[in-house]
Amino acid sequence: MVKVRLSAALVASLLALLVLRPVPASAEPIQGRMPWSILLCKFTDRQQELKPAQYFKDLFTTEGLGKGGLADFFAEQSRGRMTLEGSEVHGWYTIPQTFDEWSRSTAERPGCLKEAERQGFRLPPGHRLGFILNNDHGGFRPGVSNGAEDQNYFELDSTTWTVQQASFVMLRILEMQESRRMFAPDMWSYTRMSHPWDTMSGHNTYAAPSELFGKNAIGLAAPHLDELGWLPGWRVVTVGKDGETARTIQLAPLERPDLPGALMIRVPHLVDDPSRFLTVEFRKKTGRSSAIPRDAVLINEYRMFAGVLMDRDTGEPLTHVKTDAVEIRVDSVGENSATVTVTTKLPGACRFGYVPRDAVPGDTACVTPAARDQAALDNEEQPKRIDASGRCYWPYVYREILPEDITCVTATVKAQTMRDTEDTPNRLNTAKHAWGPNACQDEYVWRMSDDSDYVCVPMATRLQVLDDNAAAAGRWSDGPYGPTTCVQGYVWREAYAGDQVCVTPDRRDQAQADNRTAKERLRWRYGSQL
Repeated sequence: MVKVRLSAALVASLLALLVLRPVPASAEPIQGRMPWSILLCKFTDRQQELKPAQYFKDLFTTEGLGKGGLADFFAEQSRGRMTLEGSEVHGWYTIPQTFDEWSRSTAERPGCLKEAERQGFRLPPGHRLGFILNNDHGGFRPGVSNGAEDQNYFELDSTTWTVQQASFVMLRILEMQESRRMFAPDMWSYTRMSHPWDTMSGHNTYAAPSELFGKNAIGLAAPHLDELGWLPGWRVVTVGKDGETARTIQLAPLERPDLPGALMIRVPHLVDDPSRFLTVEFRKKTGRSSAIPRDAVLINEYRMFAGVLMDRDTGEPLTHVKTDAVEIRVDSVGENSATVTVTTKLPGACRFGYVPRDAVPGDTACVTPAARDQAALDNEEQPKRIDASGRCYWPYVYREILPEDITCVTATVKAQTMRDTEDTPNRLNTAKHAWGPNACQDEYVWRMSDDSDYVCVPMATRLQVLDDNAAAAGRWSDGPYGPTTCVQGYVWREAYAGDQVCVTPDRRDQAQADNRTAKERLRWRYGSQL
């Protein structure tokens, strides 16, 4: 069992961390129902119920829709793809311990869960657990083993009953990494936590007050929205994928997806690792972001499944970043849009796994390291293979990478040389293979039930999904659920929240199963290729 406890003590300890420990796996596209069971817990020597149960129902469940709670947060951030529908609040339960006894306990199963089960509670299938504790300090105990159950949970004390803190800890349970910062000029080596523009920096964010639930959550930075599958694919521009080496792109604010423009620019910048890239987003001082200092363009790096903000040690986001392969420059920031120019060398560079052959001047072929070594060896052996008249000794032949190349090689090497030259267009440009954090392993493809569905499935499943989409109108009828009520024998697919394509029940079950196994089908874990 993996747990996260969030309290004033934990917040302080998080701020002291300079290097984040990797989590066992990455997050994955999250969509559809994500229900939680929230248990309210008190101690034998602390019987006061600091908030009524309804407060937590409004904070954690869909009863709070429209009130600024977590149901609103996740609906807004996921663009309606995820819902807390089905979440429940139970209690208050009295843990049969004093607070001090509980603090010293090393029991593997939470005492509040045992008490709730004694009173008849059973965790519904698919639910995650959260515990609300009526203490106001000391809710963090490091080093407690909770391996007895395959169930993640969090604990919140009364100092952290806010949208800001609860959204952070719930996303951590969903295996989102904390965000970080890198300071210029030594941006590639010096890192520390705290990205104030991103929910995944916990309490250290530009959080505006909410009306009912303390500090609000600022929202997720673009790299994390991308990781969760909450950005439409057509609103993400990957520079260099089309072979162009320079682009000027208009960005819409993340807070205003109704406005025209890209929501994120993805900029691959490493020849040998398409799982790492820079991102660019535009943030506007409105809504959840009303507490940010001003409208701003943010340049992040995405690595190790964490968004990393690039800024100056004064806290000013960088407006110009240049690496060996790319350059990003913020051109303008307007009221409703920003423009950014990106240049890249990747379209003309060999992609990962290949290197320039460099056998003769002007040779731009991309080959394996072994083929490059062979070319260098052939060049070195040339004096032994050619006669005074310039002809190759038998059994060697001219290599002819270029017409003037009279290096003598075996026929087998020449054939491989010609194949390498012909295949070079397919070996250029890492950006062509930069599909973001949700890239699938080779045997899978994105399901694409709509333009934001990045769940990896077999090709046969994707083709069936497209067929079901095409047949959707013929399976709807006016009925108790409106004009998209399914005809007899069909049910809503619900691959994501709001998916009302009608399919057979077995295909709905398949969609739910594919959602659950999405993580196991990703190409990259921990920021490197499988």
